[in-house]
Amino acid sequence: MPHLATTIEIAKETLTPEKSQQWAKDILPIAVNALKLLEEELYWFTQKFDYRNQDKPWENSKDALPRSLQKLTGKIIL
Repeated sequence: MPHLATTIEIAKETLTPEKSQQWAKDILPIAVNALKLLEEELYWFTQKFDYRNQDKPWENSKDALPRSLQKLTGKIIL
């Protein structure tokens, strides 16, 4: 996740060590939760290809694959 790594580096360069640590403590749980949610949506995306789930709603998983690739690479995948 290049964008997260970049923001961590910027925080280290621009904040005091104490504020940088606090920033990391605040932001990393948010990033982990976002990844967990994306993982669940990607899992449901794969489950929709099972005939038993064909009539169930997509919910937010319809574009989970390109969003996962974007999150991991930092590049927009069309």
